[in-house]
Amino acid sequence: FSVIGPDCHIGPGVVVGAHAILERDVHLAENSKIAAHCWLAHTVVGVSAKVGQHSVVGKRGFGFDGQGADAQFIPHLGRVVIGEGCDIGSGVAIDRGVIEDTRIGSYVMIDNLVHIAHNVCIGDNTIILGQAGIAGSVTIEKNCVIGGQVGIADHVHLCEGVSVASKSGVTKDISKPGAYAGFPAEPARSFWAQIAALRRLGNLAKKGK
Repeated sequence: FSVIGPDCHIGPGVVVGAHAILERDVHLAENSKIAAHCWLAHTVVGVSAKVGQHSVVGKRGFGFDGQGADAQFIPHLGRVVIGEGCDIGSGVAIDRGVIEDTRIGSYVMIDNLVHIAHNVCIGDNTIILGQAGIAGSVTIEKNCVIGGQVGIADHVHLCEGVSVASKSGVTKDISKPGAYAGFPAEPARSFWAQIAALRRLGNLAKKGK
């Protein structure tokens, strides 16, 4: 029950699962694996990369002018390019670029239920945990770790070697490697020191009563 549309190229050793749809312009490099019930279009999948069940890769991104009945959707002409050895979980949505490509580097590990918007670039060896949301035109350099339920605002740049704690919100560029936490995200040591100070104040207030 798989569907292979026009302009698709399937390399040797590829596995395409039941009910998966390669709508058009999908290039699967050797030994890549597309699990059951996936939908792909305008996508290049690298050697030995895997895409988990029910993932959607290469759809039009969330871009429009206006609101309501007057909304005009912006055409998306780019692709999604996924590097070698990536492991993409189930229920992941990766949008194609507007003009340039959305790019996922090599050996990137993406957990279930992650959203990656148009024109995002993710560097090699990065790890993204479940339910993270990455807005359009974000750049994440290599060797980063993005915790579960992290939100990253559009056009933000994260340098190499950044780790963002779960449930944090990144609203501006991070130019120094290290651990970050909170909303808006700041160096983790500073954030946890503030939390500890607030708890001490709370305990003092209770004793005052």
